Amino acid sequence: MARNLGAFLVLVLAISICEAASIFQPISDSHRSAALELFTPADGSFGSLEETYEALRTFEILGIQKKPDISSGSCQSVSETLQSSSSTAKEIFDALKVNSLVKCKVDEENFQGITSRLKAVVNDASSLLDFYYSIGSLVLIKDQTSNVDVQLSDADGIFRSIKALSQSDGRWRYSSNNPESSTFAAGLALEALSGVLSLASSDIDHSLIVTLKNDIVKLFDSIEKYGDGSFYFEEKVVDAHEHQGPLSTTSSVVRGLTTFASVSSGSINVPGDKILGLAKFFLGIGIPGNPKDFFNQIDSLACLESNRQELTWKALLVVSAPLILSLPATVLSLTKKDQLKVKVNTVLGSSAPPLTVKLVRAFSGSKDHSAIESLELKFDPENLVHVLDVLPKSVDVGKYIFVFEIVLHDSVDKKVYATGGQTQVPIFVTGVIKIDNAEIAVLDSDLDSIETQKKLDLAGENTISLSANHLQKLRLSFKLTTPRVNLFKPHQAFLKLKHETNVEHIFVVGNSGKQFEIILDFLGLVEKFFYLSGRYDIQLTVGDAVMENSILRDVGHVELDLPEAPEKAPRPPTQAVDSYSRYRPQAEITHIFRSPEKLPPKELSLAFLGLILLPFVGFLIGLLRIGVNLKNFPTSAVPATFAILFQLGIAAVLLLYVLFWLKLDLFTTLKTLGFLGVFLMVSAPLILSLPATVLSLTKKDQLKVKVNTVLGSSAPPLTVKLVRAFSGSKDHSAIESLELKFDPENLVHVLDVLPKSVDVGKYIFVFEIVLHDSVDKKVYATGGQTQVPIFVTGVIKIDNAEIAVLDSDLDSIETQKKLDLAGENTISLSANHLQKLRLSFKLTTPRVNLFKPHQAFLKLKHETNVEHIFVVGNSGKQFEIILDFLGLVEKFFYLSGRYDIQLTVGDAVMENSILRDVGHVELDLPEAPEKAPRPPTQAVDSYSRYRPQAEITHIFRSPEKLPPKELSLAFLGLILLPFVGFLIGLLRIGVNLKNFPTSAVPATFAILFQLGIAAVLLLYVLFWLKVRLSLCAFVCPLLEFDPLSSIRKC
Repeated sequence: MARNLGAFLVLVLAISICEAASIFQPISDSHRSAALELFTPADGSFGSLEETYEALRTFEILGIQKKPDISSGSCQSVSETLQSSSSTAKEIFDALKVNSLVKCKVDEENFQGITSRLKAVVNDASSLLDFYYSIGSLVLIKDQTSNVDVQLSDADGIFRSIKALSQSDGRWRYSSNNPESSTFAAGLALEALSGVLSLASSDIDHSLIVTLKNDIVKLFDSIEKYGDGSFYFEEKVVDAHEHQGPLSTTSSVVRGLTTFASVSSGSINVPGDKILGLAKFFLGIGIPGNPKDFFNQIDSLACLESNRQELTWKALLVVSAPLILSLPATVLSLTKKDQLKVKVNTVLGSSAPPLTVKLVRAFSGSKDHSAIESLELKFDPENLVHVLDVLPKSVDVGKYIFVFEIVLHDSVDKKVYATGGQTQVPIFVTGVIKIDNAEIAVLDSDLDSIETQKKLDLAGENTISLSANHLQKLRLSFKLTTPRVNLFKPHQAFLKLKHETNVEHIFVVGNSGKQFEIILDFLGLVEKFFYLSGRYDIQLTVGDAVMENSILRDVGHVELDLPEAPEKAPRPPTQAVDSYSRYRPQAEITHIFRSPEKLPPKELSLAFLGLILLPFVGFLIGLLRIGVNLKNFPTSAVPATFAILFQLGIAAVLLLYVLFWLKLDLFTTLKTLGFLGVFLMVSAPLILSLPATVLSLTKKDQLKVKVNTVLGSSAPPLTVKLVRAFSGSKDHSAIESLELKFDPENLVHVLDVLPKSVDVGKYIFVFEIVLHDSVDKKVYATGGQTQVPIFVTGVIKIDNAEIAVLDSDLDSIETQKKLDLAGENTISLSANHLQKLRLSFKLTTPRVNLFKPHQAFLKLKHETNVEHIFVVGNSGKQFEIILDFLGLVEKFFYLSGRYDIQLTVGDAVMENSILRDVGHVELDLPEAPEKAPRPPTQAVDSYSRYRPQAEITHIFRSPEKLPPKELSLAFLGLILLPFVGFLIGLLRIGVNLKNFPTSAVPATFAILFQLGIAAVLLLYVLFWLKVRLSLCAFVCPLLEFDPLSSIRKC
C-alpha cells in the first residue's frame, strides 16, 4: 500500500507540472523524423501528384537531405499529365507544382499549348476553383519558363470577376450560384487575385486593391482565439463536400495572405499579435498524425517565415514574421542553482535578429505582488540563448508566472518581425525542503503531560517504537523550511496507521502556523479502530510539486492497547488473504451433473417425428395442387432481398417455437426471440414516403417527407437531402442540393417554400437519406437516391380571350367579342359558309410563364345533338383555333341552324380546369346535295334513361377450377392428422412442463407468450392464403412482445 501511495504521489506531482506548462516550441528534429515516417512512397511513388508535391515541399522546408528518390516516377506522371488533352485545370496545377520542385524537362511547345488552354479557362471561368487552378498554373509556368507569354490582357476584368464572389464579412463564395460563403475559399481567392496581379499586362485599378485589403481586415475581425493566445479561423457551415477543419482553413488564409503580401505594395492593418497567434496555433498542434495536416502545418509556418524580406526603398513589408519565445526548461531548482534560459527563434527554428529579452516581472498567486521586476537577460552567443544566472532572493520555491518581453535592436526589424508584446510563461521553482524539530510523543489524555517523547530523523533510516492505551494520545510534529529559510506549506501531508491485520487509517497532518502537528486521541478513535489492539505501523507522507525531497517513510510503530469490543461494535472490513494467492494451485472442482430425464422409446419418438413432418409434406403438396398467392411479393432486387430476409426471420420464429416445446426453457426462448425481433426490424429497410405528392403553388403547400422503417417504426437521426428535381430532361435541374428541415413535433422533414425555378408541372424529385451516426450506416439500408414523381399545381390565369367571325377572303374581322372564361356570360354570333370562326386565349402560370395544357378542345353542338370536336392549337404565345366553314360544310352534314359552343381546357396540374359553354353561333350553310352524307341517328329523347329499361343479364366470372371434393377432404384429413397424433403422443409420453412457472404473474406472461406464438403461426398461414406482405410486416411487431422485462420487475 505504501508503494502504491508513493507512485500515486509522484504521478500527481508530474501531472501538475505538465498541465501548468503552455509553451510553444518551434519546429525541431522530431518534425523531420515524423515527416520521413508520414511521407513514405509505395513502389517508388506517391498516390497522386498532389500528395507528391506535399511530400517534396515538406522535405524542402524542413531541409531533409536523406529523402526518398521519386524524381523519375514523378517526372513521368508530370509529362503524361501535361501532354494529355483531357487533363483538368487542377491536374495541370498539381503537375506544375511538382515540376517546380523536381525540375523535369518539359518542351516549350507543351508549355505554349497548356498556356492557351489555361487562358481559355480563365476567360470562361464562373467558379472560384476554376480561377484558382488556371491562374495558379499560369503563375507556375511564368516561374518555370520565360519563353511563353502568360500575361493576362484583361487582368482588370478578371480581377473584378473574382472580386464579385466576395462577401461583406471578408469571406468568399465558390460560385455565384452558391449562396454559402467560406473562409477557406477566402484564402483561395487571395491566392488567385495575387496571381492576377503578377500576370497583369497593365496596372489594375488601385481602388480594387484597396477594397481587397479592407476585405482582409474584415476577415481577420472574425478570427477565433484560444486561451493560450493562439488565433485560428473556423469554417462556417457550408456544403459537406466543401467543409474544412480549422487547420486547413487557417492554412488557406495564411497562404493567401502571404502570397498577396509578396506581390502588392502598401500595408495591411493586421495586428502583429494575430500573426504571432496564428504561428502559435500551428505550433500548438504538435506533430499531426495525418500527412495532409502535417503539410498544412509546415507549409503555413514556412509562409509566415518566408514573408520576411529586406526592405528596399521601393518595397514596404505588409505582414510581419512571428518570433517564438521558448524555454528549454520550465522547472528551476534553487538547490542546484539552475539558470533561467530563454530561446528566441523563428517558427522554423531559424536564428532571430539582434534583440534583448527582458523579464518584465514574475508573480506567484496575486498579480499585484511581484517577486521580480524589470530584469534584462544576458545573451550567450555560443549557445544562442538568453540567460539569467541567478534567481533573485525574492524568489522562493513555488509556482510563478514569468512575464517576458522581446525588444528588437534594429528599427527595421521591428517592421519585419512580430513579437506579440509580453509573453507569460508558467515556471516551477523547486528546492530541497529542510525538516526540523521532528518528534513524536505519547501524552496522557487528562493533563496532556508527556509520558514518552522521541526525536525523529525523517532524512535518515532510524525507526521508533512506542506503546499506548485508549486513554492516551499520540502527537507528531515537525517544521518545514525552504532554501530561502521561509516556512513551507506542502500540498499534502498524511499520517497513516496500519494494523497488523492490514486495516489502514489515514489522517491529515494540520498546519498550526509555524509547524505541522497532529494529535490522535485514541479514546475517540476506538470505534474507528474497530477495537483492534496490537501493533500499528506509522507512515508519514509529505509531498509537493516544488519539493525535491518529498517524504514517504515508515516512522516506526506503536503498540496500542484498546478495550474489548462490545457486542454490537462494527467489524473491520474483510482483507485479502494474499495478493499472490490467485497464482497458487486451486482446489479441484467436482462437477455435479443433473440426472437425465426419462425419455420415451426410440420407436415412439421416430413415429412422433413422422407425424410432425407429415403436415409439412401435405402442405407442400397442397401448394403445388392449389397454388399460392404471390401477387404482392416484390420483384425488384432490394425489396425482394429484404422480403426474403423477413420471411426467413418468420421461419426462425417458428423454429424457435418448436425448440421451446422440445428443449429450451422460457428465459432462453425469450432471449433468442429478442434477437430475432431485432433481426426482423433490421431486415426492414428505411422507407422514404411523402404524405402528399401534389403541391399547390397557389396555396403555397410545403414539401413534407417522412422516413420510417418498413414496419412503421421511427428512423434513427438522419438528414433528408433534395439532391435535385427535374421535369422532362434529366440534364436540366429545377432544384439542386437542398437540405430539408426536420420538424420534431410531427416527425417530418419539411421544405417550406418551393424555389422560384419550380413552376406548375410534373417533376421527378430525387431524395437522399444521410444517416448521422456511423453505426446506423451499418444497421440500416437507405438504398441510395430515391426518385419520387411530384405534381406541382396552381391556378392558371386566362388572358386575352376573344372570339371573332372573319371574312374568308381577306380574314378581316366582321364580328369580335371578348370572353370572360372565369365568369358566366355567354355570347351570340352568326356566320355563313363563306366565313370563318376564330377563338384565341392566353394561359399563364403563377410564375408568369406561358402554360401549355394537356388538352384544349372546342366543341360545336347542333340543335339536333350532332357534335363536332376540334383541338385548339398552340401558336407559341397563345392558343388559337380558326374554323373555315367553307371546308367544313360536308363535315357539318350541311346542317344550318344554331350551334352551341363549348370550350374544354384541362391538365393534371391545372387547378381551375375549364369546361364551359361559351355561347352559340347561328350558322347558314348551303343546301345539301343529293349524295351528301347524312348525320348519324341520335337518341329520340334525352330523358329516356328514366323510362323502364330492359332486363339486365348479369355475366359472372367463371369460377376458378377447384380440386375434386374428395381430394380436398383428403387434404383436410392430412392437415388434422398430425394434431390428432400430437394429442395422442402427449397423452402417451407426457409433456416437459417442469420449467413452466407456477406463480401467478410469471404464469400469466408465459400463457400470453404462447398465445403470441400461436398468433404468429396463424398470421403465417394467412399470409400464404390471403394476407398481403405489407400487412404481415405491420402486424408481426405487435405480436413480438417481450414480457421478460416485466417478469424481472415483478
